[in-house]
Amino acid sequence: MIWINVIRVLTSLMLTSGILIGIGFIVIQYLTNPFANLPPRPTFSEERTGSQIPEQSSTPLLSPSPEVTQTPQSILSVEPSPIEDNKTRSLARITWTEGVILRDNPSKNARRIGGVTYNQTVILLETSPDGQWQRVQVEQSGEQGWLKGNNLEPVD
Repeated sequence: MIWINVIRVLTSLMLTSGILIGIGFIVIQYLTNPFANLPPRPTFSEERTGSQIPEQSSTPLLSPSPEVTQTPQSILSVEPSPIEDNKTRSLARITWTEGVILRDNPSKNARRIGGVTYNQTVILLETSPDGQWQRVQVEQSGEQGWLKGNNLEPVD
């Protein structure tokens, strides 16, 4: 008789523990699920809608030209272009807490040419055709480069 009571107690404890662990897991999943999704890409006023974008030609935008030869001085020098008029430029702020890497082309394999720290203001110059990369100019230094999308928020 005593062994039957011990088995009943142990079985009820294991069943209760399993139910509590299951409920805890479901609650944690419910609370953390909204943080698993990426935030929406910011929309700037200068961006065009799908009907306003001109037809894209089938020629690649970054095709190498055989006539162009670069000297070592032109490779290492980064010349910032003049800042556009205040009315036409779009300001944005870096939202990635570790900062972002500026690259010379819109590709993960592109050469790193600099970086931008968290909460620093940049000027949005253009967006790649696939929308994954954005070309920016650092407002303080004038340095230009490409950074991965979804790392910016518009500045009012």
